[in-house]
Amino acid sequence: CVPKGLNMSIVNPGGLPRYEDIEPKARKLCEEVILNKSADGNHVERFLEFAERVKNPPAVVAAPAGPVLKIQKSTPEQQKTHFASLKLEVTCSAEHVMPEP
Repeated sequence: CVPKGLNMSIVNPGGLPRYEDIEPKARKLCEEVILNKSADGNHVERFLEFAERVKNPPAVVAAPAGPVLKIQKSTPEQQKTHFASLKLEVTCSAEHVMPEP
């Protein structure tokens, strides 16, 4: 861009993460590419591999959280028996207060 005349650009800093918030591995790879220096000279390849892994992460197979539940439909007789066992006799007593005229 510089040979074509671009010597300045405007960046919205509100849309960028803070330097400390960038993951250390990503920050190191970016610094190597921006500064164009690394110990072995393969910083561009490492950066491209990292970018590909971020873009297309490997599929992770999630293990089931607990035992698999088997759901069976109950018969009407089973439902009646269950609901009958839940019935309780409830009594309520309260002292009634009459409002003053």
